[in-house]
Amino acid sequence: MRVVDEQGQQLGVMSLEEALAKAAGQALTLFKSHIKLNPPVCRITDYGKFLYWEKKKKKMAKPQGAGK
Repeated sequence: MRVVDEQGQQLGVMSLEEALAKAAGQALTLFKSHIKLNPPVCRITDYGKFLYWEKKKKKMAKPQGAGK
């Protein structure tokens, strides 16, 4: 799998064990972000922070009520 860190830097292609060890060493989470690619892309990040930003993006993408 191809591994990307929190800053978006590619760490290269590595085994699941290597990627999990790298994430654990930084006290972060490894999760699959693009599984349909070959090789699949996994991201090492703070998963709570990731969920917060995804929720914020969805909220900002919603259309605002017109005429209110």
